[in-house]
Amino acid sequence: MGHSWALFLSLCLAGSSPAAAQPIRFLPQLNALQFQTLLQRFVKEQHLKSFRDLGVEEDFDHAHLLFDSREPERPVAILYHTQELGGHPGMDPKARNWLQWVGRGTVEDASLYERKVYPRSAAWEWFLQRELKLLRQRHTILDKMLDPARLGIESPRSLQWVFSRADCGGAPPADDASRIRVTLPAGPVVCLDLSQT
Repeated sequence: MGHSWALFLSLCLAGSSPAAAQPIRFLPQLNALQFQTLLQRFVKEQHLKSFRDLGVEEDFDHAHLLFDSREPERPVAILYHTQELGGHPGMDPKARNWLQWVGRGTVEDASLYERKVYPRSAAWEWFLQRELKLLRQRHTILDKMLDPARLGIESPRSLQWVFSRADCGGAPPADDASRIRVTLPAGPVVCLDLSQT
């Protein structure tokens, strides 16, 4: 994959420009342990099916928390992207976008919730003309490509949490509550430091 695609994708995912990682701000409805539990379930179901390298940017290192404007502090679902900057031989490139419902923990193919119709505005028209085709070629579904009505939310917003691989034996970050541990199905434990962008 060329550098131009990586740059394009990073700009799309960040909105307009890449954002620096910031310390995690946990929510009343989702703390580190709850997120760890949700991510552990996702990893159990999808490791070696839709990703291989947990906590590695080229494969799987972030989640988009989706919120309903009626309850702005309670995430409804998590949108995961896997194989985002590459891909592994033998893995389905279409198996990259996943929704996990925060309350239930269940995981579904995010394409089931993709918009059929987009709003009419200059900004949306630009997105449809300039970005959507490239995103579909890469089998990427951004949060703004999801249909709020099908998700059961109003005026959706999102927050991105990044989980970067860390040395399990190393010193914890300043706020040690932001380090989580996930066990891969074959047994190894992966330590991840959480931040938000």
